[in-house]
Amino acid sequence: MIKNRKSYSIIFIGAGRVACHLSRALHDAGHEIIQVISRTEESARTLANVFGCTWGTDIAKLLHDPDLIIFSVRDDVLQEMIFRVQAGTALVVHTGGSIPIDVFEGKVRNYGVFYPLQTFSTGRTPDFRKIPMCIEANTPGNEDVLFALAGQISDV
Repeated sequence: MIKNRKSYSIIFIGAGRVACHLSRALHDAGHEIIQVISRTEESARTLANVFGCTWGTDIAKLLHDPDLIIFSVRDDVLQEMIFRVQAGTALVVHTGGSIPIDVFEGKVRNYGVFYPLQTFSTGRTPDFRKIPMCIEANTPGNEDVLFALAGQISDV
């Protein structure tokens, strides 16, 4: 379990609309985006360049010891990707509203759901302060971390 604090090192797996908007909101709240992994070099590089962080297309090459790993990928590929991640003690979450938390069970130690209840459109920047965050975690401590994180970017 990671400790509840003001700043976390975060890896994003996925570089689509949700990842782009959520990573910016978390960065603006003082968190460090340390790596972006995506299917394509172009999308990984584009998002990583916003934060000056490393990027790649191979989930097996995650940086070691992030505090948080955020899966922001299509629902149909999430389960396959979870099997390939070496999370260590990182808190691993997904951003999908239709995928249950137990997708992580038996695969990673610390896990949860960090789902922004919002449709993300191209060309429109959402105001995260007005977006409810749906939170679920496998332990009370992990839930506390996610609630605190959500409170840093959302007022609802």
